[in-house]
Amino acid sequence: VFINIGALTYPLYLIHNMAGKAIIDHYSSAVSEEVMIIVVVILMIFLSWVIHRAFEQPFSTILKKRLLPLANRKESSIGLPLRTL
Repeated sequence: VFINIGALTYPLYLIHNMAGKAIIDHYSSAVSEEVMIIVVVILMIFLSWVIHRAFEQPFSTILKKRLLPLANRKESSIGLPLRTL
């Protein structure tokens, strides 16, 4: 559970300020600011999860498969232990 929560921190960091504030500013005249903050927090967490699942997980798998052999080749050439996935 904590790993999943931790994985959301970077996408949340990327989107919360600009997107969250824009949504609050846009809708705060129609809905109370307190309600908008709650809605935006839930929305930002959900969007962070989507970004993590749709982009970070697939790309990290691809990058690990491509970069780990390069790192292992370099480490083995200087006598360091090899890493695994």
